[in-house]
This record gives sequence, structure tokens and C-alpha cells, in this order.
Amino acid sequence: MSRLGLLPLGFGDTIVLLTAVHFHFAGFAAPLIASLAGERIGHSSNLLRFATITMILAALAVALGITLFPWLELIAALWLSIGMMALSSVLLRDVRKCLTTRPSRILITIAAVSVWPSMALASAFAIGEFLERGPLDIPLMSATHGWLNGMGFAICGLLSFRRPLLTSVKPA
Repeated sequence: MSRLGLLPLGFGDTIVLLTAVHFHFAGFAAPLIASLAGERIGHSSNLLRFATITMILAALAVALGITLFPWLELIAALWLSIGMMALSSVLLRDVRKCLTTRPSRILITIAAVSVWPSMALASAFAIGEFLERGPLDIPLMSATHGWLNGMGFAICGLLSFRRPLLTSVKPA
């Protein structure tokens, strides 16, 4: 839609493009990593359950807030940040010790640690947008928050669960 110049609900090209990007990270990669974490540690973690439910519901609420209610966008963005930080805590506290190879442990650590500055930036951006005077703009957010989420959290997080990284290869 963004490349075709379509303006769904009157939103401009940049918002349409960023919505698609956020869908893939907040709406897809984060719940997928939470699911993989649950498989690894068992689905009994209350903190993981909280993180997963929070991330899914908050991502939907952010979309509703952007579309209709600026106050809901702010609350949902902060709520999503809390959910992501809870997932980060589970990755560091529980998942990391279950991974058997050094590359997997390094990648999950990078993923988990990337979440904190990324969500701090997202929260600061949401507050600034709501107050209409934030110091953070889209290019800066793309270069910092976007990079931390895309490369730090999503790519490293997903790679940490790849089967070849999970088990040591024994020489023949």
C-alpha cells in the first residue's frame, strides 16, 4: 500500500510503511520468540504468560489507538514496552540457561538486552508524540529503535532457537 501511494484511513505513506514493519516485529517475531521460549522452558512460566498476552493485546491496542484514540496509543505503547521487557527477563533468566551451545546463549542474550533500550526509546517516542513535543523523530527511531528491534531482538532471538545452534555437533 505504501509503495502504491494508497492512503488507508487517510494515513500517509510513512505510517503505512511503519505499520507493516511493526506488524512483523511486534505482531509476529515477538510472539514467535515467546512461543519458542515457552517450548524451551515449558509453558508454566507466569511471567512468560503475562508477556505473551500483554504483547498481543497491546499491539492490537496500539493500532486502535493510532487509528482512533491518541490516549490509547500512549497507554498501549507503554503496555507493549512492559510486555517486551517481561519477555526479555524470561529470555535472560530462564531461556538462556536452557540453551546448550555458546552461540545460542550469546544470541539470546543480545536479543534480550536489545529490548531494554529499544523499548525505552519507544516509550519516550510515544510520550513525546502524545505531548506533541518529543525530541525523537522517525529517522532517529528507525536508526535506533528499529535497528535494535530488527537486528538485535528479532534476528538474534530467532537465530538462537535454530536447531543447529541448540545442539552440539559431535564429530564422526
